[in-house]
Amino acid sequence: MGVKDEIRLVVGALISIILVIAFGSIGLLTRMSPAFEKIMGENVYSVTAVENMLEALAATHDTMETRRSLFQEALGKAKGNITEKEERELLETIERHWHTAIDGDPVALSVVLQALDHEARVNWSSIERANKYVRRLGSTGAWAVVLLGGVGFLFGLNAVRRLQKRVLAPVSELHSVLSQVRAGNASRRFSMPEAPAELREIGDMINEMLDRNRTTSGIT
Repeated sequence: MGVKDEIRLVVGALISIILVIAFGSIGLLTRMSPAFEKIMGENVYSVTAVENMLEALAATHDTMETRRSLFQEALGKAKGNITEKEERELLETIERHWHTAIDGDPVALSVVLQALDHEARVNWSSIERANKYVRRLGSTGAWAVVLLGGVGFLFGLNAVRRLQKRVLAPVSELHSVLSQVRAGNASRRFSMPEAPAELREIGDMINEMLDRNRTTSGIT
């Protein structure tokens, strides 16, 4: 394998490691995103609707028409955002009794308040489950990234060592040969059979030149 191929191999390996870690992190965030969207777009929306209905029931300073309008609007939002099977029956109960409850009927008011409390609990439970899933996914993903990073580090270290052995060490050896010959060591020669073809060829040419020079000079 030539010098360019060796360098291309090492650089390609390091880039591949970076890409694997990057896409792994993107995949983790992509999986976490739907859970966040479910919490914010569904369950929090329903909890807010419950709060608005409770506010309409408690807002005695407003006109009855305003309170009815607020309650009906919030109920419509909750009915349009059913995410748990338990919610349908609860919202049907609220719809049957809210008119008399808002008028002050104690029995109807108790039924509606219990149903609203249950509706809120259902959505908060769903939020908690989604929250645990996100935390678990985040923890698993973090360890996965750490593992990828560790493997990438070892792989990159091996690639750098290969570059050191196959390219940098032969270049350093060539430099050492020429430096020692210049310093008077006429017997010094390049000998690294594991070096890339181009560097072995350069080493052989240097050896030949040194041998010719030694023969010409009459050095034995």
